[in-house]
Amino acid sequence: MIIKAADSLLRNGPYRDLSVELVMNEAGLSRTIFYRHFDDMPGLVIELLRGLGADVDRATRELVQLENESVSAATVRSAMAIWVDFFQRHGTLLRGVAEGAGVDEEIELAYDRVRRHFSVVVAEGLRRLSKAGRLDGMDPDSVAEALNVMNERYLLRTLGREPQEDPQAVVETLSLIWIRTLQLG
Repeated sequence: MIIKAADSLLRNGPYRDLSVELVMNEAGLSRTIFYRHFDDMPGLVIELLRGLGADVDRATRELVQLENESVSAATVRSAMAIWVDFFQRHGTLLRGVAEGAGVDEEIELAYDRVRRHFSVVVAEGLRRLSKAGRLDGMDPDSVAEALNVMNERYLLRTLGREPQEDPQAVVETLSLIWIRTLQLG
């Protein structure tokens, strides 16, 4: 109940407004119960982020599958659709976690691990493109990091708040940037 309450509150409000008292009121439980399960608010937020693990793994598996195919404009669009779907479902929560990462080092480290997970997958695909001579002079790790940070910021801005922007327009915008960067179009 505590996790569900915190999830709801972060999806609907900023991290700075989150407090043990607010979470426990939302959960209908006493404050002392919070401390039986969590040391502090960052611990609760990190647990929320861990709860996204299955969806992160699914999105990563789908991205790896796409990366194993011949990279084309169509596979880039499919990859962007996976990211957009993930952010449509979890963007408002991730916005709250990202805000928490901005003020708490423990949350920042946990959030950065998730973000870097995607960067590693993308960098591997870019390395294959580079070895095949399809990327002129690009450092796969740096390009993957830059593209993923851009994606994250744009997805948080477009899908991290209600009302969310048109997901198809978001897919097309990101696809255009990736396709041009990867010299696919």
